[in-house]
Amino acid sequence: MQNSLLSRFHGGIVGSIIATSGKKDGPMSQGGLLGSHFLSLISAGKLDGGEWVNLIPDEMQHWQKTLSSSETALATVPIAIFFHENSVLLTEMLAKAAAIWLGPTELGEDVIIWGKAIASALQGKSNFMTQLIADLATFSTPLREQLELVENLLVSQTGLEQARSILRSSKKESQTEIALALYCFGYTPENFGLAVLRALNTKRESMIVAALTGAIAGFYNGYSGIPVSWRLPSSTNSAQSYQMTKKLFALWSGVYFPETTELPPTIACSSPGVIQKRACLKIISQKP
Repeated sequence: MQNSLLSRFHGGIVGSIIATSGKKDGPMSQGGLLGSHFLSLISAGKLDGGEWVNLIPDEMQHWQKTLSSSETALATVPIAIFFHENSVLLTEMLAKAAAIWLGPTELGEDVIIWGKAIASALQGKSNFMTQLIADLATFSTPLREQLELVENLLVSQTGLEQARSILRSSKKESQTEIALALYCFGYTPENFGLAVLRALNTKRESMIVAALTGAIAGFYNGYSGIPVSWRLPSSTNSAQSYQMTKKLFALWSGVYFPETTELPPTIACSSPGVIQKRACLKIISQKP
């Protein structure tokens, strides 16, 4: 499925909002960490941990060093978007964010793995799970092991209840939430609605799993891949998120200026290597 990169950016943000019914007071809400990460990147054009903290309302400051890896994964989605085409920078920046928000028993590698999942989804590859696991070859974490199990569950078309029982059997809840989200998405990768409905049936983990599933399905299918009937109830949140996403996209593209409010016309813009395959890729801003 081919979608513009802006559509994929927007689809992932709206997907997570829709899946949580536009929740306004959680870490992944537009008024919480997710929104502050957007504002920090847009205003500074870089990761600035101090600025993030300053942008968080006082009543939300207590989230520092307390969040699960799945909550942090959602809240740091703007970072994953912004650095998705550079694996080294993506890992570095997500590790910085994880150090600020993760609780003492949580693993920063889980947040990085989720960021790499977003990077893969933004390229829209049909062999999503296989590619993701290959990209995680150097990781030796419990979540990576779970993702290998998820791939087997998808190949064997294991049902939700059995998959949920298997994935929950021996791992931490926050890791299971990420694994379940990728299972729900991978079962019907090109059907946003079915993926999110499946996630909402994961019982006690349903809210966070649905948000993760909505995000990854939105990044993969783009905004146009979200059914209209799902978009309409959250049209206000969608309009707000589009403005933030559009500015972040323009900044990522190198065409954003603080005094400019409209995204300049673009003929074609995509993740590196998607429009035209090249044997060797280099980030333009990086010198040899």
